[in-house]
Amino acid sequence: MAASVAANEMYCFEAGNIYTGNVDDRIKVRSDIVSYSQTWTTQATPLNITGDIDIHGYSGVHGILTINPEMILETDPGFEIRIGNSVYADRIGGILADDVTFRGVADSANAWFGIRIRKYSYGDSNRFDNCTFQNGSYGIYAEDNSSFQVNNCTFSGNSIAASVLGNEMYCFEAGNIFTSNDDDRIEIRSDVVSNSQTWTAQSTPLHLTGHLDIHGYAGVISILTIQPGMIMEADPAVEIRAGNQIYANRIGGIMADNVTFRGDTDTPGAWFGIRMRQYSYADSNRFDSCTFQNAEYGIYADDNSAFHIYDCTYTGNEIAASVLGNEMYCFEAGNIFTGNVDDRIEIRSDVVSNSQTWTMQTTPLHLVGDLDIYGFNGITSILTINPGMILESDPGNEIRIGNAIYADRIGGIMADNVTFQGSSDTVDAWFGIRSRVYVVGDSNRYENCTFKNGEYGFYAENGTIFYIGNSTFTGNSMASSVLANEMHCFGCGNYYADNTDDRIELRSDVIDTSQTWTTQNTSLYVTGNLTVYDYGGTSHLEIQNGCDLEFAAGTSFSIGSGVYGDRHGSLTATGVTFTGDVQIPGSWNGLLFRNYADSPNCHLDRCIIEYAGNGNYGNIWCENTSPLISECVIRHSSNYGIKTSSAGATPNVFDCSIISNDIGVYCLGNSQPVIGGAAGNSNDISGNTTYGVQNVSSGITVDATYNWWGDASGPYDPDGMIEVPPCDDPADDLNADGLGDNVTNYVDYCTWSETPLSDAPSLFDLLSPAQGDTLRDLIVTFDWEPGIDPTPGDTVRYIIEISSSAGYEPENTLTIENLENTVHRTEAGDLNDDTRYWWRVTAFDTQDHYTNCNQQDWYIDTYVIEAPVDFDLLTPGNTETVMVTSPVMTWEEANDPDPGDTVVYTVYLDDNTGFIDADSMETSETGIYPPFCTPGTNYYWKVKAADSFGYITWSDVFNFYLHPDAGPRPPLWITITTQSDDILLEWEEVPGADSYNVHHSNDPYSGFTLLQDNVTSQEFLHEDALITFDQHFYYIIAEDTDLRCWQNLSNEEIKITRHKTK
Repeated sequence: MAASVAANEMYCFEAGNIYTGNVDDRIKVRSDIVSYSQTWTTQATPLNITGDIDIHGYSGVHGILTINPEMILETDPGFEIRIGNSVYADRIGGILADDVTFRGVADSANAWFGIRIRKYSYGDSNRFDNCTFQNGSYGIYAEDNSSFQVNNCTFSGNSIAASVLGNEMYCFEAGNIFTSNDDDRIEIRSDVVSNSQTWTAQSTPLHLTGHLDIHGYAGVISILTIQPGMIMEADPAVEIRAGNQIYANRIGGIMADNVTFRGDTDTPGAWFGIRMRQYSYADSNRFDSCTFQNAEYGIYADDNSAFHIYDCTYTGNEIAASVLGNEMYCFEAGNIFTGNVDDRIEIRSDVVSNSQTWTMQTTPLHLVGDLDIYGFNGITSILTINPGMILESDPGNEIRIGNAIYADRIGGIMADNVTFQGSSDTVDAWFGIRSRVYVVGDSNRYENCTFKNGEYGFYAENGTIFYIGNSTFTGNSMASSVLANEMHCFGCGNYYADNTDDRIELRSDVIDTSQTWTTQNTSLYVTGNLTVYDYGGTSHLEIQNGCDLEFAAGTSFSIGSGVYGDRHGSLTATGVTFTGDVQIPGSWNGLLFRNYADSPNCHLDRCIIEYAGNGNYGNIWCENTSPLISECVIRHSSNYGIKTSSAGATPNVFDCSIISNDIGVYCLGNSQPVIGGAAGNSNDISGNTTYGVQNVSSGITVDATYNWWGDASGPYDPDGMIEVPPCDDPADDLNADGLGDNVTNYVDYCTWSETPLSDAPSLFDLLSPAQGDTLRDLIVTFDWEPGIDPTPGDTVRYIIEISSSAGYEPENTLTIENLENTVHRTEAGDLNDDTRYWWRVTAFDTQDHYTNCNQQDWYIDTYVIEAPVDFDLLTPGNTETVMVTSPVMTWEEANDPDPGDTVVYTVYLDDNTGFIDADSMETSETGIYPPFCTPGTNYYWKVKAADSFGYITWSDVFNFYLHPDAGPRPPLWITITTQSDDILLEWEEVPGADSYNVHHSNDPYSGFTLLQDNVTSQEFLHEDALITFDQHFYYIIAEDTDLRCWQNLSNEEIKITRHKTK
């Protein structure tokens, strides 16, 4: 053996020793404590460590062991080199090693234990540079709270390359190599990362064998920054937890860019995943371009957590992510979900209590519980859901807007092109959307949305307000259900198909506010009595053309109150069908214009009223009121087509078809309707079983002249009691030869019409899209009023023409014929983007009678909003070294596909990948100069291109390094003005410039001399310059007094020429 010493004596070997020809040329180093600082000089032979070595001092004296380069330490089996002490705080030690090899005697894993770093080690003097750790159980094993630095080292041939607690991983710096170990990874044992730190990218994954918590204590925030390229692999059930769920003073966050978080094995559920906790620090809890893999959950967010995730990938997990509803806003743009057992984001039951926006994700959201949207204590919560989102709910769940009890809990949803559907593609797969009383109507809007697979597509409670337009209801049990006073909330363009019941259920209600019911492409199913009146005023209801109301058995529709004189109501209905849910006479009660209906504002025009008359009602009952009834079809009543009662009932009925009732018109109580009454106002009164017109009030004559009674011979009147001139025989008081409907006494039916009414479909209007509308979707629902055909049994069909030319040339026109409904929905490929289309509709009946719509020049414009196109950053190039402290930043133009749209760019610049405190600069150009950048700093930058609609496209992230010798750039603009014989030069302030030097010449190419140095402002007055010379040329140098000067690289001189006058 060449030599043998205790470890504390190894410093005694100085330089120049030679070891040769010994049985063992090594120096044997026996177990010892290196108790005071010393240096081991490089020897020409390895050191053979034959027992444990401890490095620490005593009584607060540090023991720092410096090992010179190229030393080799070979340790016998089972032994270790220990730095510091685990128990006594006054026994502190450290190793300073550069280019040192630590290895076992045998060239195999577990040939020795390895380096053990203990709690009381001295971090600043515990450093390994360019070292090799070989053949140990561990290359390095770090105990709790130890501190060290490892840089450019190699770990080879060990069982496990290294093992540290989570709070010590920052000690591994750059350039380390891990190769040929049984496990090349760095083992991370369960710990709390309690101090903000950065984990430098390593060339090997980190192996998490226990939970990792990131939070500080006592209000100190702990932020873990993980550098790009890191891979973290976790054992089964292990979690990475950001923040704390219980203690508000334990706050933490993770800043990760291009980091992979995955399981130890490549199977779903191989670890738990990332867990965000309540007391996490949102602004520093960001994941950018990361991968979450093989977990139970890629991300799992506890209650009230906050974070930001964008451009990340979720793959191979059981569930891609799981959050409470109030946290969904944390998912930003660009995330990818693929190859998970469930690619969806799970949304757990919650109250969305703060206004927020849910950014479009490339996967559906899976609602596993009820979702409420409202604030607390009077704060309004509005949930904005971006276009393209899909929300899928489990059975029995519902999305509830607002609160039904507490007036200070107000909410709303703003959704455009969003799909709300069940988790399975079956009816009743979930409850549906429920809108409650305390909502913000203007912020409870659904446009271009789809409601699918619910018990109800949309269910509205009493007093709620909302707007639904251009939306689709499909696959639901009942398309929608609202109280009648809320029906006005449905706008134009809605589409109902393939629901078990495509109708909108109207529940019993008092319509006490004036409103308009917009045409829907479905019937309204009235399940309870409807009443129109205001309490202490007048409520007016307008029902637009094309609405069909189907009434359940025994229900009625009352206008005004029959008892209370302060409850007035009115109804205007054009082109509306009032019918029974079951189309048999008497299946519902009918329309009732009551005592306190506001008659002057009551008008039924081109309506169909049928299958009523239950009890003592008729299709229409005018109780002491006088609505205007024109061009209507009144048919199939089990009692009366029209019933009038009391002297105040004097309705004007003209151009109507009163057919196939038991009694066409029934008059009692001295009522006196005008039925026809003038040429051009003829009605068709025919096919009524008992009477066409029956008047039971003696002494009151009802005017029923100029009507068609079903035959040219007029009505059948065998018992007439009054003369009815001008008949053929003025003395004749009966018409026993009439073959038309029966009439009673006190009905004036002369003169009658001897020809039937015209039976072409009635005139009708286009409804939606409205004239000149700009549409954001190429799937368009065209809607129009029905053309009412008075001929019994006649069928009306429609032709729609949609053309890209106002002249409807065939080659530019899409024509759809034989449509049975008053709606047509285009298919993909029918329409092109950014195009003007004209449209018109023609109605025709079975006898080929045609009627054109009233509007022949309506057009729409298609304009589907698209984000700016992808674009690249140009300068500085990625990883470029830059020599100016305000370098020009340029990028490609992000053209917007939308005609006339404009793009604004926002440039973000920061010295970290999370862009936590980024400088932001806005411009409409494709280049900008940033503020001062610090020499010797690595900068990251990216650009956001946003159009006028808020659609965004992001660039990639580039980084550049600012050279330590970088100086200020030259001024970019210089202006000159003359002041008498003086010249004033002004220029921009250059970031980082302390002063400026002005150079001058009278020749543009030579002769420049320093005119003035150390100019600390951005202007200089060249006095008397124009007295002797007419031409002047200048350039300006920006100077940084701490660095070298930086010349005006533009090399553009400023020329002044004096113009003399004669």
